Amino acid sequence: MTSPGERVPRERFTKVLISICRRLDEGPRIVEWEQRYVLPLRQRTQVSPRSLWVFGSYERGAPECGDLDLILDVEKKCLTEPDPSFPHILNLMPFKPQTTALIGRLANVRCHIGTPERNTSGLAHEDVRLIWAADGLDWCQAIRAIQIDPEATHFARPTDRFPLRPEQFSYAGENEDLLAAESDGLIQWEFIPLGEPDVEALESAEGAKMVAGSRGVGRETAKLLPHILSYMRNRFRIVDSGMGLEGASLRWGGCEFKLGMREFHERELMDLRTYEIDVVPHITRRGPNGIWRIFRGPEHPHVKRLTGKTYFVTNEGSLGLSEVTNLDENEYPTVGYAVYLYSTEDAALEAIREDHDGVLTEEMRPVAVTGDDLLQLVSLADVINIGDVETIAQTYKGLVAMGGERIATPDEVVTLLEQGRLPQELDEVGWGLGTYHALSVELVR
Repeated sequence: MTSPGERVPRERFTKVLISICRRLDEGPRIVEWEQRYVLPLRQRTQVSPRSLWVFGSYERGAPECGDLDLILDVEKKCLTEPDPSFPHILNLMPFKPQTTALIGRLANVRCHIGTPERNTSGLAHEDVRLIWAADGLDWCQAIRAIQIDPEATHFARPTDRFPLRPEQFSYAGENEDLLAAESDGLIQWEFIPLGEPDVEALESAEGAKMVAGSRGVGRETAKLLPHILSYMRNRFRIVDSGMGLEGASLRWGGCEFKLGMREFHERELMDLRTYEIDVVPHITRRGPNGIWRIFRGPEHPHVKRLTGKTYFVTNEGSLGLSEVTNLDENEYPTVGYAVYLYSTEDAALEAIREDHDGVLTEEMRPVAVTGDDLLQLVSLADVINIGDVETIAQTYKGLVAMGGERIATPDEVVTLLEQGRLPQELDEVGWGLGTYHALSVELVR
């Protein structure tokens, strides 16, 4: 197995390509796989190869290559009695069982299902060469026809900009769109390599809660949890706003962790509760192993609308966050977090004096939050209160805690932060000191 960035003589990949073509000559394969949406859950499918293309450095004749890039077109036939209410069951079939059945498990071979124009890499490829076809193409001659070019070097793929290999993550769209979002400044990203997990983090209250909630996750996913604890502890952020672990997704402190191959999309950043998306693939020998942090860029609409906007919060406890509790419809207590924002320092000082019977120490002085800090703080809140005048809920917990009727949309939350109040035409529901608005649910997921 080659390490990341290592190049090996192309002859090694030529032997691999020959073995692949011989395997494809053997014809269709039967694949058994499982899904969890319609009965029967276990499916039997016949997969038949139609065409195989090679691209990348090998196709360009490079004397040394880092890996072998392939595109495989596959025809699928369902052998299980189909559910008439769900005729598109084959669309649920994952890609890996198809490639494993047809070409085997091969190190440093990237095989994408589809055609050069549309395939599972999420990118269209023009510089490709047809190597094998079901209609009897002479694949030996097709391989020999590739001329070695001593000047050919590493094939620069657009996906090289990703800090992870494309087969390490699952993006809910075309990879071209994700690259375009980063180029346009809608999003930014950074990669944090995994280090040694912090043993103390495992013994903390957060660690105990995470361990208790991870009993249903897979073994490889569970290996990531100590690293996530270390990541959250070592970064300057408030992490006591609740943790929710569900399958391969973990929401904690405004971070939406996508573990293993959990699907993600940058539109999740339109939800003000999501401060960043953290893609954490399973740990492998090849790697890279780390946390791919995706966050809003300077051209993101929320960032542009809130540029230069400053609020003041009390410098106590969790920096402006306070617990709010109420009973839900089943009479169970629901605990949420409210953030209290003030448009001026004087207003924040007055609120502090009221809460402390007129006493004000230097440690109590309010803190200004703006830009990225403001977005991070808002991501932790279930209820947002501005100057005890406007209050809205952006989660179900917040809705119960404040006794309102509906949840605010992301656009309405940004409007409140941008203008300091909401338009008068919104329906109002009176409660407590503030004015609670009845808003519709349009969270983008």
